Amino acid sequence: AGAGPAQHAPDLTRLAANADGRFDPDAVAARIEGRSLAPGHARGAMPIWGERLAVEFERHAEGDELIGATLDPLVAYLESLQQAD
Repeated sequence: AGAGPAQHAPDLTRLAANADGRFDPDAVAARIEGRSLAPGHARGAMPIWGERLAVEFERHAEGDELIGATLDPLVAYLESLQQAD
């Protein structure tokens, strides 16, 4: 039994271009955390990183604070990759 049609990874350099030229760091973080699910996430093809990070960080300190500390640099990096049309 197959997992369904193959999903292609989005072009992460075009997030802003695909959103009317605006990079929305909150929307990007929500997508990574799983607060806003992409089609591949809804079917379980991709992990929900917010859940995985929260479980990992519960052992060390406040989960939300450490999730932000992990995601903030990632979101900033994704923003730095954006290419104009």
